[in-house]
Amino acid sequence: MQDKDLEENYHAQFIQRSLTQAGFESKILFGLDELRWDAAGQLIDADGRLVNCVWKTWAWETAIEQVREVSAEEYAAVPIRTGHPQNEVRLIDVLLRPEVLVFEPLWTVIPGNKAILPVLWSLFPHHRYLLDTDFEVNDELAKTGYAVKPISGRCGNNIDLIGPQDELLDKTSGQFVDRKNIYQQLWCLPKVDGKYIQVCTFTVGGNYGGTCLRGDSSLVVKKESDIEPLIVLKDKA
Repeated sequence: MQDKDLEENYHAQFIQRSLTQAGFESKILFGLDELRWDAAGQLIDADGRLVNCVWKTWAWETAIEQVREVSAEEYAAVPIRTGHPQNEVRLIDVLLRPEVLVFEPLWTVIPGNKAILPVLWSLFPHHRYLLDTDFEVNDELAKTGYAVKPISGRCGNNIDLIGPQDELLDKTSGQFVDRKNIYQQLWCLPKVDGKYIQVCTFTVGGNYGGTCLRGDSSLVVKKESDIEPLIVLKDKA
């Protein structure tokens, strides 16, 4: 399942190819328009196939926002629809169904939310893999400069970079302007040949799985930032 977005097209096609190579049949759905209910109240696609396993490009936070919108009380049971052909299928009707396996556990909402960063810093202050992060601008952040980031933002949206002299170094817009923010120690990306480079590495089963380089002429790497050429060489014996 993916949204109608060019970058998500590539992600979905890569995952589908991997599934095919692993011997699994799959289908790419754009949005939720193809989904409906069958006579038994189960989710099916436009071809009448039962939906029981889902990989998605949507963030879990999107589904949680939908829960907040439809739940009368904060801790009320989520009203999941079943077998109501007059009602359109919503994201939560898919992702929160007990019989649907989602290939991204719901618990990933916790480490995926930047609100965990101030907690980690309080537990492991000055750890070499952490930056000073708080829910407000403290004295240390005012000295070093800081980044203002929405706790559930994506793709470099709605980020402000503030220098040690309280000057605005960079700013991005986006759809997360109404989210709560964290304030993180300023740590600018390295600049190589006129571009600020972000190194993204991935592991599979505890082993190295791949690397992606994103580059941008501005300080903030965004969704439209370039993917730089990369080659990985084996260590010399």
